[in-house]
Amino acid sequence: AFVDGNIAGVLQKVGSRVRWGNEFFNFGTGKGESGGGIASTIGTNMTTLITDLQNTGCDTWTPLAEAYYVAMQYFKQESEDTSLDYPNGAVPCSNLGDDPYYNVDQYVACADAFVILLTDGASTMDQMIPAAYKDYADSRTTNVYGTDVAYADSGSDYLKDLALYARTIDLRGPTVGKDDLDGTQNMILYAIYAFGDDASAR
Repeated sequence: AFVDGNIAGVLQKVGSRVRWGNEFFNFGTGKGESGGGIASTIGTNMTTLITDLQNTGCDTWTPLAEAYYVAMQYFKQESEDTSLDYPNGAVPCSNLGDDPYYNVDQYVACADAFVILLTDGASTMDQMIPAAYKDYADSRTTNVYGTDVAYADSGSDYLKDLALYARTIDLRGPTVGKDDLDGTQNMILYAIYAFGDDASAR
């Protein structure tokens, strides 16, 4: 597809109708290497987003749940748990302009929040999740798949737990997140598995 005569993908075709951001996996194991880091906050210009995507290699483990935890903390505007080997500053939350729900000069409450998680493999090196979220989905009556899958390389099924939590809890409510915003703020996950055929990654 083309936009303004140039080859275009989803980012270019949707363009400014959506406010985009980027997060990339950290290496996945070792001090300060858990999860991911927010490389571009929500609202970063398209040129920077695409340059980041083009210049960031895919040479890490795939800590899917840990990275989603970082994304969730970002939407909550709360710092990451550094006791679990997350790097300091993985979640930008010090300035008003970092807030994904703040646009130009005002909060935009109840804005739809989506995370597109693109991975080339199953969960690996993916255990460093705060205990409160582990097995969150298993303790409820759900149709969430994945509880009986065996993961190699210290993988986990904690992504489903975090996805359910972030979808059903107000992330900026009276007792959760920074600044209680009007309405309900949820996150919705879209996971895309590409470039492989590992059954445990589906």
